[in-house]
Amino acid sequence: MENRANKLRREDKYVSNLSSYNRLKKTIIKEGFRKAHASNYINNIYYDHDDFSYSENVEGETYRTKYRLRWYDYKDEYILEIKKKNGKSGYKIRNKIKAANRVELEKKINKILPPNFKSVIKNRYFREYFVKDDVRITMDSRLRFSNLKSDKYRFFNKIIIEIKYPKLSEFDFDLVKRLNLTYTKFSKFAKGLEYLRNNPSLISCSWQNVVIFNLKKYEYLFQTMIIYFNLEIWF
Repeated sequence: MENRANKLRREDKYVSNLSSYNRLKKTIIKEGFRKAHASNYINNIYYDHDDFSYSENVEGETYRTKYRLRWYDYKDEYILEIKKKNGKSGYKIRNKIKAANRVELEKKINKILPPNFKSVIKNRYFREYFVKDDVRITMDSRLRFSNLKSDKYRFFNKIIIEIKYPKLSEFDFDLVKRLNLTYTKFSKFAKGLEYLRNNPSLISCSWQNVVIFNLKKYEYLFQTMIIYFNLEIWF
């Protein structure tokens, strides 16, 4: 297990329509950003106790802490992240975990989590990464939320753009204007809880698990085709 605290960074989020995906990506590249590394799917499980972390988020507490387990497709490794925020700036403490089975994984997670914190929600999304100097931009799409105790899910049919840069750097704020973005207070964790609590009629995803299991290596191709034609089709 490894602990690592990243330097303090700003993390600004923007939400846009799916139809603007191609325009945004072309503009980002035109601005001199390059692909940081291969795109991938990200999976997260969030932990909370009596809505403590959720309340910190929606009530806009200055100091906030969030706990999540993250893993990537095709990687046999889990990362328990402790995300610390002070206003709009923050850092992460990353605990890399390897486990032979689910029981061992949960034991290792519980040793790190605060008392009584339990898993409350899961999400999954497709991410593209761009970088220029010390500024990073990520584009998240195909975001879906699910309740860990059922095979139901709900999609958030938008794009989430995150712009991350060192707190003390001289960031080019005109970049946001050129991308035609408007700042939004957005949390995948909070939005997911609200979606699942306010929309009891969700979609069954039991068939989707079979599709993903058999066609994982083709998912990036499907994603590219969907974005190119601006189709609102989801797996």
